[in-house]
Amino acid sequence: MFSSFSHTFNKGKRNSDSKVRIGAIEVEFDVTSITINGHEVADAGIEYIIAYGLRQALTDSYAQDSDEKSPYDQFKDKLSGIVEGTISAGTRGDPVLAIMKDLARKELRKQMKKGFTGLEAEEQTALVEKAVKQFDSILRPIAERMHAESKASAGLDLTALDETAESGDETADEKEESEVEPTPAPKASRRKKAA
Repeated sequence: MFSSFSHTFNKGKRNSDSKVRIGAIEVEFDVTSITINGHEVADAGIEYIIAYGLRQALTDSYAQDSDEKSPYDQFKDKLSGIVEGTISAGTRGDPVLAIMKDLARKELRKQMKKGFTGLEAEEQTALVEKAVKQFDSILRPIAERMHAESKASAGLDLTALDETAESGDETADEKEESEVEPTPAPKASRRKKAA
């Protein structure tokens, strides 16, 4: 299933004239399938998961006021982390920690095989946390190198965000664009799973 959507992010009350434009995204995605509890998710469900999840994650990034970073910088950091693949649940935006947890999880799966995957989610998380603390001196330099390489290879250029953030309030056309619902592209054939 191929689809796309765009969204404009603003800070301020919904019907207020004092909204400040934070940034905008244009997203295209091609997902073969997602299953939840063994059931394949319909195209509309996949589209909802991606569009809602991305909009919510980026909106949450600047929802809380910060003395350290502007809403624009918070948005830009979250978007960069998502694009670079260095963002992970439970890391509070620390890309190096996200990589360290990922490395620890992969090594635990490799070493413990079914013993790890058979554990409850909370037990897995506890083991990953313990491994990250225990092997910090080994994992951190590897994770820092991987993060630096990821940023360099992504060639991420967010200068367009600088222009949209500086433009201030959105125009009527931009307001309409920010409320556009995801529009499905022509249907591509879905691969069927082998039985």
